[in-house]
Amino acid sequence: MNHVMKKLPLVFVLLLLVTTATGCFNIFGFTSDKELSPVEKAEEAIRDGDYAKARQELEGAGQDSTDVMVLYTNAKVALLDAGINLAQIVDLIEGQEDAVQGESLALLDIIDDLSTAEQNGWYRGNIEAATNLKLIYKEKISGLLNKEDISLDYTVSNVISGVLRIRDTDSNGIIDDNDFTLNIEFVTPEDIEGIDIDGFVFDGGSYIDDSGNEVLFEGLTAFLGDWNGSNVTPKMTAPAARYTPEDINRLIFAFLTVISEGSESIKFLIENSFKNSSFEIEDIDEFITEIAVIINYYWYNDGIDNDADGQVDEEMIDGKDNDGDGLIDEDTDHVDYWDPDKENDPSHDHSQQEWKELYYEILSTIEQGGITQ
Repeated sequence: MNHVMKKLPLVFVLLLLVTTATGCFNIFGFTSDKELSPVEKAEEAIRDGDYAKARQELEGAGQDSTDVMVLYTNAKVALLDAGINLAQIVDLIEGQEDAVQGESLALLDIIDDLSTAEQNGWYRGNIEAATNLKLIYKEKISGLLNKEDISLDYTVSNVISGVLRIRDTDSNGIIDDNDFTLNIEFVTPEDIEGIDIDGFVFDGGSYIDDSGNEVLFEGLTAFLGDWNGSNVTPKMTAPAARYTPEDINRLIFAFLTVISEGSESIKFLIENSFKNSSFEIEDIDEFITEIAVIINYYWYNDGIDNDADGQVDEEMIDGKDNDGDGLIDEDTDHVDYWDPDKENDPSHDHSQQEWKELYYEILSTIEQGGITQ
């Protein structure tokens, strides 16, 4: 792909041009610290690679600021400090268009190569960046930059945040030993009977037990945790043992909420600008759809036919394809060692109606974001 300005995200380039045009030049060409705004001081620190100093210059302004440039620069520092190259990530996403059956999610592969500390740095950095950029994108404030200027950055930050949520399986905002690894695999309608669109599915995974050994699991059986009486393999003996099937819904909700924000902003770019951009934004839009649509099939006990096969909550969480559609542990309710009608069953912390309402809430968000079902 021949991308003219891929070294820096577009709005970063814009910011450099603006700084040059409106910088602190006096009649003799001299500058002093007294003439520099917090943003300009932060930009100097960024150029020096001193992100801690850049944060310090912006301290106190942050997310509550009504200054667009402060918010944007905060987002920029958060990403750079985490070691994230947005242009590289865009290239990675665009390259996923050539994915084949059984291929893993390339962005997740990159994340898995990072240390836990680096993963959490990415996680925090993208959440912080997306929070700041959202105020500009949603036009809560106005200034030198507008929603068109930051939409690509906002999209990519949301996509990365969403993908990282797949590694935060207990949805507590931290990636640690309490989380397990879920595999994500690319599938097509030619390979899987139960889908009519290319996309990514959950494909088992692994966790580390108390002895430090890697244990593999099928489907979503890791969400069964370590319940007494379980005859489903594997039985977890690790901090992650406290999982219940309802954690499937918490993970899906957190993931799709953020991904939908990214879908909305990329579609804004497609509809209003960037049609001649060097970035292949249509590929980014397609990528978001592929990682969102089939994941939305995996809701647990919500009384809804999530995979549109005419059956409701028909699968058991047992690592098997119970309904023969080629997907495993999607649209589930039953597991094979407890009575779903038993009063106070530990797997039903929420009522089916509560999950149904949450499903329709996220479905509305997905549709507003323009993700094709």
